[in-house]
Amino acid sequence: MANNPLYPGYSPRKKDNMSKNPLYPGYYTGKKMPKRQTPSKYTKPIEYSFDEVAKQIDEVAKDVVNIPLGPKWVADRVVDDWKQQYKVSVIPTSEIDVTELDDFATDDLAGATTELSLNAKDWGLLETGGWLTGEKEGVKKAKEQAVKTLKKWLKEATGIDANNILESNFSDIQNATIEKLWTEAFGYGEEKAKFSEKLAAKAIADRTTAGFKNVREGLQKGENPLSVKGVEATEIKEDGRVVHHKDLYANTVKSAAEFEKNRDNRKSRDSTHREFLSNALKATNIEILDHYRKGESEALNKHSAAIEFFDTRVKTLETIEGVQKKMSDTSKELAKGLIKKDPNIRTTALSDKLLEELNKSEEKIKNYNQKARDLINKGVPQKEVEKFLAETNKYQEHIEYLKENITKAQKGEMGLRQAIKTLSGPTPDKNFNNRTTVRDSLGGNLRRSLEKSTYSKEDFEIGSVLNDKDLESEGIDLKAKRLVPATYRLRQDRIHYATKEILDTFDKGGIGAVAEAYAWRAVKNRMPAVLEHVTSGGIVGERLKKSNYFGLKIDERGTAWLDQNPPIKKVERFERKYGYNVDVKLDSRIVGLVGAKKINVSGKEADEYFKVLKNDKFKQFKFENKDDRILFSQLLNNDRSDETIGKLAQKIFGKNLGDLQEKDKEEIKNFLEQLEKSGKWIEGKGIKLIPKQIVKDGEELKPVIVDENNLAFLLFKNVFDKNNSLNDGYKLTDRKYIGRLEKLNNKLQSLQKWWNKRFIAKFLRTAQNWSKMVAEKVVALASKLIAKVVGGFVASTGVLAAIAPVIKAAAEKVIQKTLDYGAALVKAIFKMDFKDFDKMLQADFKKIAQSCLVLLSCHIILFLPVFLLVGLIVSALSPIDISRVNDEGYGYIASGGGEPDERVFGCNLCMGAGECANYMGPGGGRSYDPGIGGFYYNQCDPRWAEYPINHTSTTMCKAGCYVTSIAMVYNYFGFGPPYTPIDISDRNDGVSNRFTSDLSDLIKNPEVLGTQMESLDGNSDDELRNFFSNHPGGVIILELTNVPSGDHRIKQHFVVLSGWEDDKGDFILYDPYRGPDLCLNAEYPREDGIGRGYANGYYIEGGGGECEIESDCDDTHAYDCGWGDSPSNELCNTDANVDNPIVKTALEIVCDLKPGFGCLFNKPDFCKMSKEYSYNGIHRIWDQQLYDELDGAWDEDLHDYENVLFWCTWLVKKSYVKEYGGEMNNLSLAARRMCDQIEGEELGLTKIDNNINNVAVGDIICFEKEHVGIVFSVNGKDYIQTVESNSSGERPNATIFTYSADIKTGKVAQIRFFGRKK
Repeated sequence: MANNPLYPGYSPRKKDNMSKNPLYPGYYTGKKMPKRQTPSKYTKPIEYSFDEVAKQIDEVAKDVVNIPLGPKWVADRVVDDWKQQYKVSVIPTSEIDVTELDDFATDDLAGATTELSLNAKDWGLLETGGWLTGEKEGVKKAKEQAVKTLKKWLKEATGIDANNILESNFSDIQNATIEKLWTEAFGYGEEKAKFSEKLAAKAIADRTTAGFKNVREGLQKGENPLSVKGVEATEIKEDGRVVHHKDLYANTVKSAAEFEKNRDNRKSRDSTHREFLSNALKATNIEILDHYRKGESEALNKHSAAIEFFDTRVKTLETIEGVQKKMSDTSKELAKGLIKKDPNIRTTALSDKLLEELNKSEEKIKNYNQKARDLINKGVPQKEVEKFLAETNKYQEHIEYLKENITKAQKGEMGLRQAIKTLSGPTPDKNFNNRTTVRDSLGGNLRRSLEKSTYSKEDFEIGSVLNDKDLESEGIDLKAKRLVPATYRLRQDRIHYATKEILDTFDKGGIGAVAEAYAWRAVKNRMPAVLEHVTSGGIVGERLKKSNYFGLKIDERGTAWLDQNPPIKKVERFERKYGYNVDVKLDSRIVGLVGAKKINVSGKEADEYFKVLKNDKFKQFKFENKDDRILFSQLLNNDRSDETIGKLAQKIFGKNLGDLQEKDKEEIKNFLEQLEKSGKWIEGKGIKLIPKQIVKDGEELKPVIVDENNLAFLLFKNVFDKNNSLNDGYKLTDRKYIGRLEKLNNKLQSLQKWWNKRFIAKFLRTAQNWSKMVAEKVVALASKLIAKVVGGFVASTGVLAAIAPVIKAAAEKVIQKTLDYGAALVKAIFKMDFKDFDKMLQADFKKIAQSCLVLLSCHIILFLPVFLLVGLIVSALSPIDISRVNDEGYGYIASGGGEPDERVFGCNLCMGAGECANYMGPGGGRSYDPGIGGFYYNQCDPRWAEYPINHTSTTMCKAGCYVTSIAMVYNYFGFGPPYTPIDISDRNDGVSNRFTSDLSDLIKNPEVLGTQMESLDGNSDDELRNFFSNHPGGVIILELTNVPSGDHRIKQHFVVLSGWEDDKGDFILYDPYRGPDLCLNAEYPREDGIGRGYANGYYIEGGGGECEIESDCDDTHAYDCGWGDSPSNELCNTDANVDNPIVKTALEIVCDLKPGFGCLFNKPDFCKMSKEYSYNGIHRIWDQQLYDELDGAWDEDLHDYENVLFWCTWLVKKSYVKEYGGEMNNLSLAARRMCDQIEGEELGLTKIDNNINNVAVGDIICFEKEHVGIVFSVNGKDYIQTVESNSSGERPNATIFTYSADIKTGKVAQIRFFGRKK
């Protein structure tokens, strides 16, 4: 201990033993102080020793000093890898290196993982004497390890955590449920699926396609928008082979469900996502080409460039994936040769034939390059072709790299281990397929560009084909379109769970854990193979594998000696001990012939005689089908007649016998040879087959007459059924030998199956179904809420939308960490024991301290998590740019509820209206951003700022506000190439008399060709608002006068108004000098002396070039209220004599309302109702998506959205605006607030007391409940009739109601008061 009184635990020295240090002389302790008396009933305070603090700091320091990628850290990683080699693990469904086991959560792997430590230290054998001699510590440690191991096995099999039941993990059940639900969502579910499963699958499909209107349009009620089942298509291979696909998307769906099952599993997530994406792209290409080749579609012919460009890129992807598969197979073959010490392995595995195949692949890529170049003449942009060529150039370089290394390995200039590693492609930049969490593979860019192509509507991309509505008129329904939302969803899920993985890794062990999981793996991948073998403890691992882990797990390295002609007795002894044998129960009809009720079949027999069970062609047989059973029985009994082989050809290839090509015939021959081996085994069991027919030359073989009761077929089916019933990894066709730990794992797999059938597992599955359904709906609603909060910003900012899954994962981790700390603190306070809370703080402190130290010592590693997240964001941004998505017709959710006016969003001609969202003010700079609406131009944009207007000396930046405003109007409606301010200045729009004489700043003709124009009083807000009410989707150019500019004022300035926002009480301003998405009154307040002159309103209506709303009359997805098709009230089909204009408008509106939410009359009939009433100026007053999500039911949360339905207040507002003009636009849509406005006599309204004598037709009614209506008629002193929306009643009068008046007081029932315009 230091002689330092400031250090905790200091003990002073005697006076004559003082420090000799002149800088610190020490001190004298003085006399001993008397001990203070302890009073009775003394409560000892909670003590906290500062010695303990120092100790903890020392401990933290030890951990922190272990800097990632520092020498000690590297040494620790090597030691850790060596320790991991002393483990034996059985994971029947995956292959994971033991050195990576500590980096994976085995809970997320399918099936039960059985792990056992072979480290003597773990079992107490290294204690003094060890437990074998009965030493107490050794025995204790052995017991602890045994209990720990058993508990882990229990958790793997059942999910139950014996240490803490609350920490139980039922991920196997959850993952299997998710896989099943996604399969159901794609239309491949079981017919007898549970109600909860169907509901959850529907929620998945609805959420996935929610933002993709082009997919949901035209669906029949109850139709699954994701269903791709049963698509038939014919594929023509490049070698001329014809393949008929009976269910084209089956593999795509299987891989999608497999990905969702493994999305939280780092080992399988990326490979299953890549497999899904590849399958989806290839199937999409096949379906489109199948229709295109027939030449019957004019719509497809016009997309020839897009189709051929997509096909060229898909074929390139297939080629490089084929190269990678060949390299992987070659690496495995070399590895087996290395194990077996095969002296000829270099010549057999690395033959010249392998080089020839690589040369062929390289030649294919060159041909694809030329095809791409040729497509430039058909309309594919040269820039896009050059991008593709840049990628293929990398592929060719990599193939040359592979050829060079194969040649080296052939000559013996490269060791076998290095050859295996090189050809397998250990790093993403050396592999066409395999990626890491944050870095994509060599083929990743091509996959992403193809994925992006399916989203795009550019003429040269395949998305333009998928979204072409002309195809529907030709009767072509491309199911590939339905894969687009699924592809987008799965990409988002991959990014989200990859981010979650990184954050969980950091939370688990700080930056050291992140470095170990990602950096250390990368370092090892780049090491020479021999060095990696040594540093990873491969020497130990090899020895254990050769010993078959002492009989616990049989490894191919431990059975290599069986191929070297060993003594027969040694082989027999090994097979008795480790041979894999299964009892097969026999059909009662063959028991007598075989002489037993069951027979024993070994894995070795299956490997020799039942290879047919693993043949892909055999999988085409479905034994539940009688015809398949009979056909297989004939083939098993040596039927080789043309008739039977023809049936086989149809079954396998969908072709007639005469249409088979050589490769097809070879595959059939191989299948029949394998089947003959099975027949030989069956005959060995005493059951005779029908012998092969012998015929004379010229005679035909005749079909064998057998049925599904044939005894040979029955025995084969017994073996087949038994094999199917075995656990994954333990089927007869999977293995020949089995170790002791593998036997245990097999039993744990069976335990897991048994457990999954118990009530609790069924309950968990059902709970998972409901949880998934609720989660999907919550996320869908949350998405809508986010869209409401951030409005157009989300729609226009691709970056924010693309990194949404990253943000989501980070938010989840923050919330989880907060909850963990909260729970720990509450527990600590409750128990008055802060040890656990203290440990939690220490652990996180270590992570932070270590990261800070890394900052000082190794800057790059500190930012490793940041780099990883940036990598994820980059991969997220690449395939999908949300800023493009809106232009391409996908998924805009209108802020404020309601669906967007498709003249503004989603129509090919029009751009968005924008928002009153920003403020710049005088001297606040300027923006060149296109704005939320996407049509903005700035007159001082560097592209034209100095351009002379009308060929004069006046520049665009100085006086081009009107020219720029005209250009914005053209751009708003989508007219022109588009026209820029330069085009307007040069009269390129076709208006020849645009300017007055040579005065560049004076516009003579404000015409915008293709629109109708209306002159307006720019000084009247009412008139401007009325224009937007009457012409939803219109736009105004407004003159401003006396505008401040520095120390002087400008005589006039012209701006564009694109709409009115009720919430802001202001116009949406697109100012050619300042910027887009501003607020008129905020930017140019009248109180500053700014005046307003004339205004011109532009709109399109009824004439040529109109931006038509194709889906405006779409009244699908209406839920039956049981009322039939009768009108909403009796007056709707009559010529009602209504004199009052307010009532006339109100009646016109309610007659065009239909039952909507809660079967109340709140849904506009868009086929009938005028857009003046059915739109709020920008948005539809209806939200079909939310209506579908709620199944038409009422929900109190609907009150949060003003445009979600036609509220009662809309009827009053629309009717009064029609009669009294724009001032009434300020009427609130909240019923209570509207009545407050009347009571406060705002907007020129006056309150009328509730007395029938005072009431007049057309008055507004404020009911006692929060509801309003309009007086339709007054019948003496007896009663009044009203017109109401968002109402319900006895049919047919569901919008006309009668309220009686009290005879004595004249007070009308249920009403507070009335209101009318003064």
